[in-house]
Amino acid sequence: MEQLEWYGFKMLGFDFNGRQSFLVIPDNPHPDGKWMLKTEYFGAFPELELELLRRGLYLGYVPNITRWSTDEDQDIKSEFINYIAGSYGLKNKCLLIGMSCGGLHAAELAARAVSSVMEGEVDPITAHINISRMEAAIKLFKENTDVRDITLRELAKYGKSHQFGDCRLEEAESGVKYDYSMCGDSRLNDMYKTLEALKADIKEREEMLKKLPSTGMADPDTGEVLFPPARSSKTTIKTTFKKQ
Repeated sequence: MEQLEWYGFKMLGFDFNGRQSFLVIPDNPHPDGKWMLKTEYFGAFPELELELLRRGLYLGYVPNITRWSTDEDQDIKSEFINYIAGSYGLKNKCLLIGMSCGGLHAAELAARAVSSVMEGEVDPITAHINISRMEAAIKLFKENTDVRDITLRELAKYGKSHQFGDCRLEEAESGVKYDYSMCGDSRLNDMYKTLEALKADIKEREEMLKKLPSTGMADPDTGEVLFPPARSSKTTIKTTFKKQ
């Protein structure tokens, strides 16, 4: 076991199944044992990993034989995840960081989770909870303005658009909004009022129709026979985590 350093963080270097692997240790580890796995190109585009290290996540890496996500490389990654979780008391599910061809490795690992559930190798409840945690982490990551700004600054080094392996990143304008309340247009304001009144009438009519019997009922004003709306839905799983 080698004691190394990576961007000021303590790093352990060790052999894992014949591959020189690493585990970078945060200064203030997350109490829940969260960690991330860089799937390819360790050290390239490190801004994301550095930010998450500062937030308390460990960073693991085991090298690949090839960039193209072979079964052997995926097997090693699965074993590495179990080893890191068991040896260092971390979660047995980690955040996958895939840049360029590393994204292919991340996608393949995710696909394995699906096949493992379908083939009965993994408990579906456990898998659902773990995937839901990953979704929550991804949502938190993508909505973080600091991470967005760091990523935009890194992208600016390549221009406003650049191809990273099979993924193109572009700086784009989104969420464009217009506020017409300051335009001083009385006709438009009247239209808005009419629209709101119409929406209220529609809502009231819809509520009335939902309460009709399945056999129908005659409209006293028009004589039309009215029926309740067709109702459809699907069964899903509502997932809620306790707030920490």
